[in-house]
Amino acid sequence: MASEFHPVLSPRVADKPDETITLSFDDPDVATNVVVQIFEVDAWRSGPDRVAENAGRDTLIAELKGRILAKKFLLDSITPKGKIGAKPEMRLHIDGEDAPLVVDHSLPFPDSAIVNENGVFEVEARVSGLVGGKKRSGKTTVPVFLRNFKAGRPIVAFITGDPRSDVFFANADLFWKAVADGKFSLGSVEEIRTFLTKQADAGGFGPWGEVNVVNHGNEFEWIVKLFGSAKGVDHVHTQDLDKRRSDPRIFGSIPSLDDTSRVIIRGCAIGNDQSLLDAIRDVFGGDATILAPKFIQIYATSGKVSREGFMEMFFFYVPGSSAPSLAECKQTLSKKFPDVKDDDWLPMLTRTTLSLDGYRHDRTEKFAGNQTFTISHDPGKPAPSSLGASHDFVQDAREDWTNDEDHFHTDFDEWKWTPGPLGRKETSRTETLFVRQIVGSRHRVEVRRELRDKDGKPVRPDTNNPAHFGRSPAGTP
Repeated sequence: MASEFHPVLSPRVADKPDETITLSFDDPDVATNVVVQIFEVDAWRSGPDRVAENAGRDTLIAELKGRILAKKFLLDSITPKGKIGAKPEMRLHIDGEDAPLVVDHSLPFPDSAIVNENGVFEVEARVSGLVGGKKRSGKTTVPVFLRNFKAGRPIVAFITGDPRSDVFFANADLFWKAVADGKFSLGSVEEIRTFLTKQADAGGFGPWGEVNVVNHGNEFEWIVKLFGSAKGVDHVHTQDLDKRRSDPRIFGSIPSLDDTSRVIIRGCAIGNDQSLLDAIRDVFGGDATILAPKFIQIYATSGKVSREGFMEMFFFYVPGSSAPSLAECKQTLSKKFPDVKDDDWLPMLTRTTLSLDGYRHDRTEKFAGNQTFTISHDPGKPAPSSLGASHDFVQDAREDWTNDEDHFHTDFDEWKWTPGPLGRKETSRTETLFVRQIVGSRHRVEVRRELRDKDGKPVRPDTNNPAHFGRSPAGTP
């Protein structure tokens, strides 16, 4: 006769929290003073296969008392720990209560279990009692997963920044806590890929429905850590991903993301860069649809409620590191964006603190590169520095310039160029190399305001609206 308890909960996965779960025993044949505790757990398995959902504690759902005879549990009493009649609840059937009447016991989930749920209830049974007059115990080897998704497939969100130091991530954290089935703090693309690959099965999620990645960005950069070991965020361009396509940490298939899954990059204006979206699609396995906003992504909080929105931006560049006069800024913006009311510009241009009604957000951008010039001379007679000093390195830079991603798709004359100190090196007895760094600067005059409809109401981001979101593969929804 077996001397340990071997309880079983089945089926392993249920698509609804109130789908009937059956408790049965493989062993022992006979036991007395049996106590069965049903827990919602936050960690399971052990060693390298250990899965930990979050820092929450395991929650007792119900306690059953009885005995085992012929491997059947005979129930004497059951004490639910949740509020009777509350939802969601699990339904427990005990093997042996099959005839003449099948009994399902309703076990409401306590509030503490719901708080740490993240879209899936993980339920295990822990058993103690007397076998042959000796105290014995046991528990289910793996939990049962009771899915409690808002839609057919799980909606999850990954917050890649620290809510304690960045208000954008703080507001996003609050928003997705209410909206997603599961919200997780993972700081890098590598960690997110690992989660999506391993947790689909180990966490009971199944194929992913919608994956939201909250990060910073702009119209040509995905601002996020690529690797978990990185100390700070990376400013990721298409070519940065292209160079790493052989790196399995951020490329490779993710079987649980298929052609009905969507990955939404919640980072400012990334949806305007089609080549970057296409590269990001490959990062997430190449099958899911990738979406990203064409506007500035915002999360605005009032009290304990956060909402998602967009800010539109209006900008122009001037060579150098300072803005033109206020009148010139207004004139240039009015000409470039004729649909904006003329009276709206000055309030936005003169307000420098964050405001949903509009504010100014200027920045100066710099671009640096080294230009070289080689002079041949007689053996042992180095060229005088005056020859290097008189050389037009800026003109060399102009001739080498290409309007491509390496140069932010800009023209040379969009920047004000300043030559740096002259350097020299005797590369041989007959050649002298002169080098000078060329630094370009341009100033971006930008105003932002919340995107609102004709009635002044905030526009809600619509992933199915191609005016709101760029997508890969390209095309309409």
